[in-house]
Amino acid sequence: PAVMSMTLLLAIAQAATLDVCTSCTHTSIQTAIDDAEAGDVVRVHDGVWTPFSVSGRVDLSIVANTGASPVVPGGDDAPAVVITGSTGIVVRGFDIPVGGAPGVSITASDVELDALAMHGASHGLDGGALTIGAGSMVLLIASDLRNNALTGTGRGGHIAVADSTLTVVDSDLVGGSAHRGGAVFASDSTVVLDGVVAFQGSATDSGGFIAAEETVLTVIGTTFTDATAGTSGGCIHAFGGEVSTDATSLDQCSVSETRPGVRGAAIYAEGVVVTLQDTTIQDASIV
Repeated sequence: PAVMSMTLLLAIAQAATLDVCTSCTHTSIQTAIDDAEAGDVVRVHDGVWTPFSVSGRVDLSIVANTGASPVVPGGDDAPAVVITGSTGIVVRGFDIPVGGAPGVSITASDVELDALAMHGASHGLDGGALTIGAGSMVLLIASDLRNNALTGTGRGGHIAVADSTLTVVDSDLVGGSAHRGGAVFASDSTVVLDGVVAFQGSATDSGGFIAAEETVLTVIGTTFTDATAGTSGGCIHAFGGEVSTDATSLDQCSVSETRPGVRGAAIYAEGVVVTLQDTTIQDASIV
């Protein structure tokens, strides 16, 4: 135990905070990340900063300075933040105006995203603000994803997740639109929404808020309000997997087309185990 304690104290002593500001040693987020060691904190002050990437790193936090709201805009064809092959990564407190690609791209990584604002996407790729894949585990907390619109056949107006685990807690998903999944598109994944407010979602095809394929979807204490899908699942469309809701409301869900085969004004599920507990559905319609 004495050896373990000494090792822990040494690790704590060696952890460093690397500040990023115009007059700091590090004048870009990327150079601070490149110089950081495991356990370090990259602390970013107010300003508009260029995109950054994290690859093959362990236990690294990239956070806004207290009271600051640093801005990291996405590029015309590249994300603002790219995380690959990393574990124990925290990104907190950034304003990310999305460009011509998802604002944050996560691949094969374990990541916590906290207090982010991701907004203004207008592109045709999956995941307007956030795309997750390749066995990642992502926790999205207290964040605001707003007015992200996909063109063409893009899926997941705000978020697209594949072959991964995503938990969204106490966050707002507002004004998302896509071909499928106005807010979230998930495939072969586990997705939990807990304390989420979803408002004004739309899909030209299915799932005004959520479209899920072979996914275990759990929704707790969440409100869905004002969603429209073109063909099925005004709020939720699920194919395969499981869907369960608890203390959740679905309000003003609709399917806009009236042709034969249109179905599920609020929820459409095929080949899915569905459990609804303490859940209200009102003002659902096929219009």
